[in-house]
Amino acid sequence: MKEAQKLIEKSDYSDEEKNNLKNNIGKFLSMVEKDEILKNTSWSYFDYREEYNDPEGGKGLDLVWNWEKVNGVFGFYTNNGHGFSFDFGKDTFDGCMFGGEDGEYGFSCGLFLNDFENSLVRNGLIPT
Repeated sequence: MKEAQKLIEKSDYSDEEKNNLKNNIGKFLSMVEKDEILKNTSWSYFDYREEYNDPEGGKGLDLVWNWEKVNGVFGFYTNNGHGFSFDFGKDTFDGCMFGGEDGEYGFSCGLFLNDFENSLVRNGLIPT
């Protein structure tokens, strides 16, 4: 959380956007049941407005997995939305997971976390 907070404070996001990110990242981290899920992850900014020249695109922070057999991101949008995309496997494709919600009704990601943790356990990537 400390690394994410530093990035949030250094950003040019509005106070409301910063609060959304802090609250949603805190909620996400409190729902993680297995600490192994967060080992060797990193944080980075994203801004789809600039990346795709889309004025309606979202912005926020990505929690990035760049493991040997798991590559993907969980994106926290400044408007309470979230999105995720993961590929499993190294030399062979063992599956993928992607989705998200727009945040219109607030932030929620419990189902994703449950499925993600189960996928990591099922593939032997974290201990049971």
